[in-house]
Amino acid sequence: MRLLAFSLGRGITDRISRIAGHGSAVACPTLQRLSTAGFHEDDIVIAKASSLIRESLRASIGSRSIIAIMDDDIPLEGVVRIGEDFSDFELLEAVETASAERGIHSSIREGMAGSSDVMRRTRRLMQMASMSTLPLHIIGDTGTGKTHAARLIHGCGGSGRSIVIESCGCLVNGIADSTLFGHTKGAFSSASDERGGILAAADGSTLFLDEIEDLPMDLQSKLLQVLDTGEYRRLGSDRICRSRFRLITASNVPLKKLMEEHRLRKDFYYRISGIELRMPSLSEHMEDIPELLAAYERRSGYGHVITDCTPFMHPFPGNVRELFKAAELHLQGFRHYASEADSCGFQPV
Repeated sequence: MRLLAFSLGRGITDRISRIAGHGSAVACPTLQRLSTAGFHEDDIVIAKASSLIRESLRASIGSRSIIAIMDDDIPLEGVVRIGEDFSDFELLEAVETASAERGIHSSIREGMAGSSDVMRRTRRLMQMASMSTLPLHIIGDTGTGKTHAARLIHGCGGSGRSIVIESCGCLVNGIADSTLFGHTKGAFSSASDERGGILAAADGSTLFLDEIEDLPMDLQSKLLQVLDTGEYRRLGSDRICRSRFRLITASNVPLKKLMEEHRLRKDFYYRISGIELRMPSLSEHMEDIPELLAAYERRSGYGHVITDCTPFMHPFPGNVRELFKAAELHLQGFRHYASEADSCGFQPV
């Protein structure tokens, strides 16, 4: 195994170690040297390694380090891959890519707690989605954190603009077109001023349409044209406006099923389908509940004050959202209600 390691903030050639090793995790000199080499958490390690030493690499280098692997069979978090024979330029590109991924991974890890395998896989897909411009669909039950995931993915994308969020359940009345496309003054009786609309607000950013199953068919057709050409007209105007944005949608059922149930136009389905991210239900990673509660306490400014997580160790119908509601009751002093699941209006399932 050939390995090169260097530290961010220093020249590439300032700290390169060539270490000879073996393709076995047993008494591997490379791993022994890595564990005592004093690598910083910001170090990037580029290695040629077999899957046999995958877990040993993770343990020795640390999960917060970035590993760039030359082989394709090592699906570690924060991985970039380079070829067997690489130039200095390719090495530099790998460093830059790994550095960017490290920042994205850190942001997603901080915002989406959980050490279970299912959450590790979820964060890895979120990391990949944040570096893409393809349409993204987030699927998950109520309260699993679909909107939160969309915010994190957008924030790591680096657009520098705020994400635009709209629930399609609110686009069913007489002003839906105005909300989406905007209008000019006097376009209709109550249009007392000009409105830009959410498409204008999303230009150069991300548009997140929650509850996509509730988007009316006529709006699907109109939005399809915008997605294809980037062009639309405000109500009451003949002037063509332009908006380019990354589209993220969400629902509690897969897009394909919505199309098969004739709740999505087929052409609209093919235009918005791309990456699919499934947010796991709390029942799939209950071992993360103590970590989720600790993260909620930190974000809320309480500190670590829930010492006994036993009353919370059960699935919640509202998933993470209802878990946090129970935690808030507990932290506000309503410990009796928070510890009695039925008193809070939810039952273990």
